[in-house]
Amino acid sequence: MKRLAVAFHVGETIGVGTKADKGAAEYDDQSLTVAGKFSHVEIPYSTIQRAELMKLNGIGTVIKLTHDQGTLFLSVIRFMIGQFALINYFATRRLCRNLAQAEHSRG
Repeated sequence: MKRLAVAFHVGETIGVGTKADKGAAEYDDQSLTVAGKFSHVEIPYSTIQRAELMKLNGIGTVIKLTHDQGTLFLSVIRFMIGQFALINYFATRRLCRNLAQAEHSRG
């Protein structure tokens, strides 16, 4: 099981004013679990509909993960102070690629 520090938001949209939660993402060959101070989400790979990497102005690079229960936005971070986060672009891209592979193996 791999563990990564992440900033994430559960919801349909994200913007500059969106409050992100800081937490940890753990993933293995079955599911992705994201837990923070205010929310906890477990997403079995079989429920992933789409994983896409998005570059949002004013925010940075985020993964938009659409699954059967809703939408999750997340970025792998180096650190987060308040609502300012330094995003690890390469780790975020690698996580997105892993999630996209799980999406394609669905069914």
